[in-house]
Amino acid sequence: MAPLDLAVEARLLAVLFSFVVLLTLFVGGNIDCNVPILGGEQMYLSLKELGRETLLVVYPDEYHEFKTPSHIKDLHERYLAWYAHYVKADGTPARPLPSNDKPSAD
Repeated sequence: MAPLDLAVEARLLAVLFSFVVLLTLFVGGNIDCNVPILGGEQMYLSLKELGRETLLVVYPDEYHEFKTPSHIKDLHERYLAWYAHYVKADGTPARPLPSNDKPSAD
């Protein structure tokens, strides 16, 4: 099977992502070899381009299983904030309050 032309692949992905209406939170480590963050980054960018509400957080120097305690704490806080905001709809911000030791998010 021949590889797809990049333009064709981009159009196919745009059609596929146009059906995504759920809120998405992509999280990963930048050195994860099991599930490289590149896939999440591509999905995030495609959904942003379509105007979907989405968030991408990439933790530096983390593999598939996070080891840095501050990253683990941040990840749990993000999950809880996301859940409280979108599932419980209790008025909690979708992101935890920023802190100096947290990775950047977009």
